[in-house]
Amino acid sequence: MKPTLRSNTRKPFRPLLVLSVVIAALCLTGGAHAAVDLVKRAQLNEALDKVQDAMSRRDMATAKRFLLEAEKKVQTHEDDMAVARAALLVSYLDSFWKVLGQHMDVLAAPSEIMIKGKPAAVVESSSGNLTLKAAGQMFRWTRETLPGGVVLALSEQAFTNKPESKVAVGAFLIVDARGDKEMGMKLWRDAKKAGLRDAALLLGEASFAAGNNGPVAGGSTPGGGGVAGGGNQPAGGSQPVLTPGDLRPAGIPIPSDFVKIAAARESIRGVLKPQFDDATTTFKQADLGRKLLELPGNSEKIRNNAVLHYVVLCEARDMGIQAADPEIVGKAIEAIDALFEIDVIHAKGETIRPMLDSAKTTKARTDIAYGALQLAIQAVESGHKDAAGIATAAHLAAQKTNNRMLMVQALEVKNRAAGP
Repeated sequence: MKPTLRSNTRKPFRPLLVLSVVIAALCLTGGAHAAVDLVKRAQLNEALDKVQDAMSRRDMATAKRFLLEAEKKVQTHEDDMAVARAALLVSYLDSFWKVLGQHMDVLAAPSEIMIKGKPAAVVESSSGNLTLKAAGQMFRWTRETLPGGVVLALSEQAFTNKPESKVAVGAFLIVDARGDKEMGMKLWRDAKKAGLRDAALLLGEASFAAGNNGPVAGGSTPGGGGVAGGGNQPAGGSQPVLTPGDLRPAGIPIPSDFVKIAAARESIRGVLKPQFDDATTTFKQADLGRKLLELPGNSEKIRNNAVLHYVVLCEARDMGIQAADPEIVGKAIEAIDALFEIDVIHAKGETIRPMLDSAKTTKARTDIAYGALQLAIQAVESGHKDAAGIATAAHLAAQKTNNRMLMVQALEVKNRAAGP
């Protein structure tokens, strides 16, 4: 049975009903007049901004933490209303991710999901991860990196067409960095017309929601079945070919202004000069690489500056190469891929030999070889132009491990890449 947000029971939304009553009471009473502490007001606005930012990044734990901070800074009736709306939005968005996670938990191979009316095969699915095979490639995501179009396709299966569902899906579309504000507002207006008071309350200050970053990549469009009206059936019963572009958010070209890139690199290395100077061992290089990966999540300045964001992730990748740590390198490249238009297989393939040059232990070389072998298999299966080169690098990496089974597997993939 599919998990749904049911309109015939308010249990999943009991906190929202309480909020609605509280807001209504506030509207009637108005609250006491008192001098406003401007410092406290600024702290309230900062906390609400952080709630908004965390929701856009799908970090509900952080959103709830800053919502509690905001509640402590309330002084006036207007403050109460702003925090109540924020709480309502957080509650619906939290419900959205929980229901979607439940659906992903029961989504099993060999089922399919439809994206823009095109089938993608489910390889593996859990509440926090999804692997699809389509367009001759394997696509793996965590909940945080799922493209907007994939999330919307899953929501078409997971939610009913009831008002509460529309508000929940609309919350995702409006606040998410990969959402579609216009489509989300339409769902909220539909729920309001159906008589759902929560939708009316949220529409009272829609500007609280995060800014829209463009339409959902591969997303549905209004006018069909499902909560978002997108429909899941291919037009005319056909089975169009799904392209890799349908399975990733619309990226932007990587920065190409070398002056700005150099300035950004100088800025980052200036701020973290002690850490860069101290990164002289494999352990310290890996530690700095992880810290650089975390920087964008902790800095709005970096997230709002494409060049700075790109450079930070490149520095994280380069530290991972120096540390011969394929996990750090992979995460950095995938983070770049989530924001910019890159060939991720090519980008990962370019790091194999440099990592091997940095590797100082058998374990490090083995980790690199296993990662390279998986990348080579992906490149061969998808017909990637770099398949032969990546397979050769994977075979070289395997040879440096003295692991006979690994060498045999890598040689087999290398031969497949070379062709008949």
